Amino acid sequence: MIGVAAGAVALLVTVSSLSYFGIMGVLLYKLAVEGSETRRILGGPLLPAFLQNLGIPVAVIGFTLQSTAAVLIGSLMIAFGMLITSERTVSLHPAVEAPMLALALISLGAVGALKFVF
Repeated sequence: MIGVAAGAVALLVTVSSLSYFGIMGVLLYKLAVEGSETRRILGGPLLPAFLQNLGIPVAVIGFTLQSTAAVLIGSLMIAFGMLITSERTVSLHPAVEAPMLALALISLGAVGALKFVF
């Protein structure tokens, strides 16, 4: 029973982390494909979204592996991304962002439940 629950939580955390890393890849691709002038203009607004989307899976993986340093780094990346947010910030479409945040919350809840129960 413990093995099945641990496997399900590991799969959930892996899917959550890989989807966030996929979104980061799309953001980097978008930044690399744009022209040099557009890249200069988009560099600032894309940085907060990039830091937040990188910080979330780092924090989830840190909670999963019980690594205080990874949790701290992920939390600081999220906080710094929120701190440098301006009115020109590029954000993800709500149809993408809401399920991603829900998946991250479900992953953290599953890790917490697994550690609490077992």
